[in-house]
Amino acid sequence: MTTTLDDNDRSYKHAMALADRYFGELKLKEIDHETYQNFLNDYSKGRARATVKKANDKIGAPLRHAFNHGHIPNNPTYKVKIDGDKAQKEAQNYLNKHEAEAVLKELLNGIRVDYTTRYMLILQLATGARIGEIMGLQFKDINFLNNRIDINKSWDYKYTNDFKPTKNRESRNISVDKNTMEIIKRLYDHQLSKKIQDNKQRLFAVNGKIPDINAVNKALRRACKRAGVQEVTSHALRH
Repeated sequence: MTTTLDDNDRSYKHAMALADRYFGELKLKEIDHETYQNFLNDYSKGRARATVKKANDKIGAPLRHAFNHGHIPNNPTYKVKIDGDKAQKEAQNYLNKHEAEAVLKELLNGIRVDYTTRYMLILQLATGARIGEIMGLQFKDINFLNNRIDINKSWDYKYTNDFKPTKNRESRNISVDKNTMEIIKRLYDHQLSKKIQDNKQRLFAVNGKIPDINAVNKALRRACKRAGVQEVTSHALRH
């Protein structure tokens, strides 16, 4: 498994990348309150308020430092509005048994082997695994003989786009119902039949890339809407 940075280092590296993306061509004195607020507004789309606040804490720190030491005339971060996408509140919700069954039915309705995100969600529904753990599954982690999967790592889709340990650094061997495993077997066989396979041997990789979290949540929200239940994110499937 590839060695990765600790969580604190990754978060600062992510903040540096964000700052470069939004302000890379600007001088400090050119970042005014409106420019900084526009950054927060844009970054808040599809993200929880706590996530936006963390970004403001890290990216705003050097701006506040520059103001306090007289390097810039105004503090761009003063009284900024920190918000988050209302859709993120649904991550605190969960689906009850009947709602989950209705969503599963919609995920299966018309499913094709190129609907990779649906297969990811189906397995997450069956196991309660974190979405990063589902993303990190490799062919060798699937045991169709005994209907079990090994969760021994996760995929760091936020920072490094590489393998990392599970949240608690523990491995789990999970029993999965036979019907779900038969469904996953269709994708498994299809992925193995491809002439060009993922060099990391990840089950859900498409052309060498894992579908991102936005694609996964979009597929889930569509299934929820078709099922007539509250729209949730993949985080809710942990419950």
